[in-house]
Amino acid sequence: MTDEKVLAVFLSHSVSDLHGLEPKHFNDIARAQLELRREPARAADLGSLATCFRLVDDPQEADIHLLPLTWNWYVGSSRVQMVGEAVEQGKRWGKPIVLFSTCDYTAKVPFSGLTIFQPCAYRSRRFENGNRVFAMPAFIPDFVQLYCGGQLPLRQKGPRPVVGFCGLAGGKWYQLAYRWMKLQAHRAAFR
Repeated sequence: MTDEKVLAVFLSHSVSDLHGLEPKHFNDIARAQLELRREPARAADLGSLATCFRLVDDPQEADIHLLPLTWNWYVGSSRVQMVGEAVEQGKRWGKPIVLFSTCDYTAKVPFSGLTIFQPCAYRSRRFENGNRVFAMPAFIPDFVQLYCGGQLPLRQKGPRPVVGFCGLAGGKWYQLAYRWMKLQAHRAAFR
C-alpha cells in the first residue's frame, strides 16, 4: 500500500447478538471488516475495503464510529433507538459517526451530527438536520467476470432481427382506460 491513510473504524454497537443477519443488511465496510476477522486470507478478494479500513475495538483509537447496519435495517426492524444510542456514544468520544442508507429515497434520519452515505441525495439537502449527506454510487461486480468467466459471449446476427422490450406493453382495455384517466387527472391537477 502507498502513503494512503488507513481509517480506524469502530463499530458503534456489537454485532455478536445480530449473528443471524443476512450480509445485505450490513454496510460494505462493516461486512468486509467482519469477514476479514473471520478469514484474513480473503483480503485480496475484498480489495480497498480490506486495505483502506481497519477494525478497532477501542473507541478512542478510532477515526470514525460506523453504524454496521444500513439505515433501512434499523427502521425496518424497529431498532432506531440503537442509532440514537450510537450517536450519543460517538458524540461522547468526539468521533464522526457514519451511517449508510441503501434505499432509493432520501433517508429521513431524526438524529443530527451524522455523515450519511446513500445512493440518492439531493444537493439542496446535503446539510439537512445537522447531518452531512453524500451521494454514493451503486457498485456492482463485473458481470462479464462473474457470469461469463471473463469472456464476453457475442451473439451472431441472424437473417431476421430480434427486438427486446422491457416495459409496459399492453393489458386489458379497462386497465389501459383507467391508467389514461388517471394520467389526465394528474395533468389537470398540475395545470
